[in-house]
Amino acid sequence: IISLYGKNKKPYSKQLEGIDILLFDIQDVGARFYTYISTLHYVMEAAAENNTQVIVLDRPNPIRGDIIDGPVPRTEFQSFEGYHLFPIRHGLTLGEAAIMINEMGWVKGSKRVNLTVIPMANWDRQSWFDETKLKWQNPIPFLKNLNTLLAYAGMDLFRGTNMNVGFGTDSPYLTVGAPWLVTSFLLEKLNDMELRGVSFKEVKYRPRGSVYYNRVPEYDGKSCSGIQLTITNRNEFDPLATATTMMFLIHRLHPKEFRWKEDGYIDKLFGTDLLRITAAQGKPSDHLPSQWAKDVYKFSEFRHPFLIYE
Repeated sequence: IISLYGKNKKPYSKQLEGIDILLFDIQDVGARFYTYISTLHYVMEAAAENNTQVIVLDRPNPIRGDIIDGPVPRTEFQSFEGYHLFPIRHGLTLGEAAIMINEMGWVKGSKRVNLTVIPMANWDRQSWFDETKLKWQNPIPFLKNLNTLLAYAGMDLFRGTNMNVGFGTDSPYLTVGAPWLVTSFLLEKLNDMELRGVSFKEVKYRPRGSVYYNRVPEYDGKSCSGIQLTITNRNEFDPLATATTMMFLIHRLHPKEFRWKEDGYIDKLFGTDLLRITAAQGKPSDHLPSQWAKDVYKFSEFRHPFLIYE
């Protein structure tokens, strides 16, 4: 068993000695900052360098394959969590991403991989994961159900701030809080925004670390005031609009307490410095979608030749 997370993200040539086939069978979650497609890229790169065949067993995009949202990363902000020029919600399956990576020559040195994708039967792009009747298994411990995963596609951006985003609680990605957060006024402002498919309530909680998380939760062991989300209609819920609206309101209400993480981490997660700069300018969060609309349109056209499913 060889870990491909942490320092060793790519198989070494010595580790591939005697290996005929690399079989990639793993569930992605449909959001760019989830790193399984980045790992797939490194596996394909190692395979190309060592003349090893790669077979990808395709799996569903659990949050649908027909919805694209968010900016495409600018090259200066690419990272392991924003490795490819995909919008945040990319609408691809792993197999489609593998074909795109291979055909576009994105593997180092533009090498081609001996790639085979085994497609799914009976999946269509409008399907949510629970509509496939497949058994749910947590991709990682704190993505414990489909609603949490859907929220993750926007709320994971809070990892680029000094907010607790539900780590150390029973509702990761559905709770945002801090010891200094004044929730009553925030809740009032959120309700005024009339965001579709979601409702909010105030909560008090105390994050506590868990052996299942590889990081200490923000404000571990401290009493936090927070806002908890309930997704009321997943077809109307917009993860990015919800997350950025909450973030901009907190930024405005708590200019002294709210902070971005060091080293421009929010820019790496978002893929550009647009979110941070727009917040600093005091513009409303609904200014953002028009800024990435061209990215969404161009990617929708670009991805078309690589799609396997209708």
